[in-house]
Amino acid sequence: MAAKNCTRCGEVKNFSEFHVRRASKDGLCPICKSCAIIKVTAWSVSRKDDKRDYDNRYRAEWYPKNRPVTLENVRRTQIRRLGHIIPAWSNRFLIQEIYRLRETRERMLGAFYDVDHIVPIASSPLVCGLHCEDNLQLLPRKENRDRWNKTWPDMPTDPA
Repeated sequence: MAAKNCTRCGEVKNFSEFHVRRASKDGLCPICKSCAIIKVTAWSVSRKDDKRDYDNRYRAEWYPKNRPVTLENVRRTQIRRLGHIIPAWSNRFLIQEIYRLRETRERMLGAFYDVDHIVPIASSPLVCGLHCEDNLQLLPRKENRDRWNKTWPDMPTDPA
């Protein structure tokens, strides 16, 4: 059983008590894991105000400038995730128009809206909704979040 001296607390501990560090000769950090946790926690507490200031600057400066790019990346991710449930016969132009309508409503009304699937995509073993223009609707965000993809109009009952 190999041991090493912690440079912070001075205790001799097993190698398993040290993090791996390939740059060191012995391949281990000079301080033990418990001292490392104390050090990182103290650093985080001392930097709390700086982190808050950084976050506020980010929200005030970077995000508004890059919002269109950020939203486009979100859209691409959503399309990639929904790709397997978009039928070939769906009208992609109308689907995009529904998403544009959501943005327009949010901008004009100042309230948040969600593009919701009337029949949820993965809600029950009975049915799976599709991502097509006939299965999409705009709902206020709170109303949509309250549904939790558990119900839809004309929902069939479980045959069991």
